[in-house]
Amino acid sequence: MGWLLERSPAGNDAGISLQNGRWYHLVSRGDKLSVVLVDEPDNNAAVGCVFTGSWGVKLQAGTSDLCVKPAHPEMHIIEPYSEEYLLKRAEKNGCYESILLRNKDSIFLPGKAKAAFTMTWTPSEVLVNSSENADAEVPESEDVHEETGQGEGARESSAETEDEEDLDRTIGPTDVDIESRHAVVAARNTPVPSVPRTQIVQETPTTERATNGYGSPPNDQLHNKRLAATKEIEDDIPPTAKKPEQEEIPADDSVLHDNGLSVVANADGTENTIAPLSAPLKDKRPSPEIDDEEISNASMPVSRKRQKKMQDDESNDSMPVRSGKRVKKTEDDGKTSDASTPAPPIRRGGKPQDDDEMSRASTAPESVARVKPVTKRKSRAFIKKVEAEEEPDVENSIEQEDNEIYTGPKPRVAFSNSTIADNSMFVKFLKSNGGKTVESIKNSCNILCVRDGPLRKSMKLLSSIALGIPIVSDKWLKDSATRGVFLPLQNYVPSVPEQETEWNFSMSEIWSTPQSDLFNAKIIYFTLALRATYERFAEVEHVCKAAGAKRVISKPGKDVQEKDAKDTIILAIEQDDDDAIVLAEKGMVCYSKDLLTLSILRGDVDLHSEEFKLKLMSSQGKKKGRGRARKS
Repeated sequence: MGWLLERSPAGNDAGISLQNGRWYHLVSRGDKLSVVLVDEPDNNAAVGCVFTGSWGVKLQAGTSDLCVKPAHPEMHIIEPYSEEYLLKRAEKNGCYESILLRNKDSIFLPGKAKAAFTMTWTPSEVLVNSSENADAEVPESEDVHEETGQGEGARESSAETEDEEDLDRTIGPTDVDIESRHAVVAARNTPVPSVPRTQIVQETPTTERATNGYGSPPNDQLHNKRLAATKEIEDDIPPTAKKPEQEEIPADDSVLHDNGLSVVANADGTENTIAPLSAPLKDKRPSPEIDDEEISNASMPVSRKRQKKMQDDESNDSMPVRSGKRVKKTEDDGKTSDASTPAPPIRRGGKPQDDDEMSRASTAPESVARVKPVTKRKSRAFIKKVEAEEEPDVENSIEQEDNEIYTGPKPRVAFSNSTIADNSMFVKFLKSNGGKTVESIKNSCNILCVRDGPLRKSMKLLSSIALGIPIVSDKWLKDSATRGVFLPLQNYVPSVPEQETEWNFSMSEIWSTPQSDLFNAKIIYFTLALRATYERFAEVEHVCKAAGAKRVISKPGKDVQEKDAKDTIILAIEQDDDDAIVLAEKGMVCYSKDLLTLSILRGDVDLHSEEFKLKLMSSQGKKKGRGRARKS
């Protein structure tokens, strides 16, 4: 069982078996590919790297592009296309593409499909001996071997033979039912019974119980058990003093204890404990049922107010004993009797009980003990209060989940110096989830994706900073596609500490902060020589106006009026700029083009700094130059 790399077309070799957890290099030798086992992958030393794991096989591109083609591509009738996938070669910065391979996927170099490797999964083989019939496979569990005339050696050899047959034999899909299978397993794991199973009429009971014809204990034993249980309870629980007569306690105050006793509140405030008919068993087995005849034979006084008509019906099954909800105090011949009869259970919204049901109602034992008052159950209001206190935790968890999801408008993403291709899976995820890619910042762009690493002072980057558009690295879109949901932007702010030190700015301070009043309605003048250095001067104008410039002009230096020098920022180049020299002779200060870019990055314009001022030569000094040498 495992993965095989088979050469296509098939050669003399049976394929290369890939070991789990190991790396392999795909090496190009002419028009063919070869496989080499290595310890560590190196994308610069092979055209591709293959890794096998318990989850499957991964292929990543190296020094060359690789093609992966499935065994059974889906073809469209109207628009046929190939499902061949192209892995682009690894880049110098360490980025590479990888893909998970499936069974029968082919790997080959572009344009060399004939010399390819095919990835094949070999499943494990399960050998099933199905040549024997069901009778031969399943031994009879009822067979009892005769031991007369056989020695110990014969029995041992028979047992060894039987063990060997059990190891090799498997039960296939036969017509044997479930009971027969259980019988087979029992026969193999347990010794042979001493008598045939047809003679076993009853299993051995777990405890010895004296039972009558109906499975219930006799009357004498039942009566003795009642007296013993009641006596133990009276010895352990001290009696309580009688309280003055109070109002009738609601029926809900009756509580059933774990020891099987039912505590019932009386009208005078005291509580009666009704002992069960039999002590509770530790193993919690159901107690035997009691017939109506046995209950009627027992001497149990009944309250006058609760006295009902009882019927003896031997044909009806007895009901389990139940404790009443409330009882009342009774008097007999001037003496107060503590014996009481529990009332039948109260039915809510049901029909009244008939005589047959009343005849099955349980009665109380002879002696009753008094216990201390029992605390009431927790009310529903208290439970609702606890649930209400737990609700804020649920809300906080929901808010925490919302913080991990992008909550802004639908993404309209522009890319600047990005590594994400237009036809990549990340762009497909963006479009399938309501997003869109835009070419220019002007087209309602609200997110700018840049390459991980050093920044380039492109016009898209400067425009995004000036307009306050969030700038994120490519990792934002890649992680969002992996998670299946757009992630928060603030977690993917580009990290460029070296450039922040070199350019003296902070990305966190200017990130998503508009700078619409940076140049404070000034006019920005570009010399003709400086304008020629830009391929798209319209984008430069857009950047200036986004940063608050009133107007952007570019014309010969002689046409610039000295009165406009106060509100004009002149940008020029230091060498071979005739317009800058003319303006310098008029007393105007010329700045380098870095004033525009670094001011936007820093979020501040400093016209008095010597960092951006240009030192230009006068036109006379330029015309003089060096004189010719005198002829001898």
